[in-house]
Amino acid sequence: MKKNIKKIPPFVKRRLAAFGTNEIVAGCTRQFRLSEVQNGALSKYGIKIPAEGVAVGLQSEFEPPYTAGNYSQRNSRTQVVIHDDEPKVPREFERSITDWHGNPHMIFYTRDCYRRSVIQPKHIKIQVEILRIELERVVVAFRVDEALQHNAPDFQERLLAGLNLLQENVRTCNVELASTEMKQYQHLLSVDWSIFPPGSLTALELARRMFGGAARRLDDKMLKLIQDRYDFLMSLGATAIIVGTDSFRGYIGAKMAGDIVVFDNVRFGNAVYILRERWEELSKKTKRELRKMLNVASRIQHNINWKKSVIRKLRTLGISPGM
Repeated sequence: MKKNIKKIPPFVKRRLAAFGTNEIVAGCTRQFRLSEVQNGALSKYGIKIPAEGVAVGLQSEFEPPYTAGNYSQRNSRTQVVIHDDEPKVPREFERSITDWHGNPHMIFYTRDCYRRSVIQPKHIKIQVEILRIELERVVVAFRVDEALQHNAPDFQERLLAGLNLLQENVRTCNVELASTEMKQYQHLLSVDWSIFPPGSLTALELARRMFGGAARRLDDKMLKLIQDRYDFLMSLGATAIIVGTDSFRGYIGAKMAGDIVVFDNVRFGNAVYILRERWEELSKKTKRELRKMLNVASRIQHNINWKKSVIRKLRTLGISPGM
């Protein structure tokens, strides 16, 4: 089960700032392999694939099952909250007893207890729609059916609940304008990465993206190293350049065809990682976890021939660098 989000992620905060005071919803997109969808991967979201096959525009909605996680359970089942952080208060009870003659009697008594609140479930649903089918990938949009206003007193609480409903059931989350139709959702990344078109950044701009304010302390040697790594990734025929932000600072990636991404880090001691699928999800893993995932991730050390090793590995994956 995916862990819950305890606070609003930085990438969500940036989108909220861009949206201003407009109503928003917890909404996101996620990619699935076409073969997965054909085999029923979307059935748990209420989407049944017709006999003619997967099609753009298929829609559904579902109420998250209580087994998906804490927030899904609260959404579908009555919750009793015991306020054990407050003083106890007197509470009256009644009980049936039987006397010596076998006659039933009701007795009443008082006992100090913690106050309890009963919270009724909201039964909020998640809407689903297939957006695009391309390169053996199916892009699906998800939206929590609850519009949120920034000035509402419980905005942060409800937003966190919506994000966690997505996190528990879809394994990713983000926000969208409430006025945006699902078919207009872009395939936004839900991790702390920024994506740029190839050739759109200079070495200095790249350094600022990678290291933030610390970039001004980089010397010429490091800037040349960044330029070299950038030029090499560009030479592989990247369709997009991916730059780490926040907890991913120092990383730069080249997005290739077929959902393959080559990640590099200019800091000493970091290796090159080639992620062969689900890179948005895999990039959240630790290096130790990635080293164990040989079926979807490759690690190449920065030795004297590391660039040739990267090119050879890409060729085994059907990628012709520079093509």
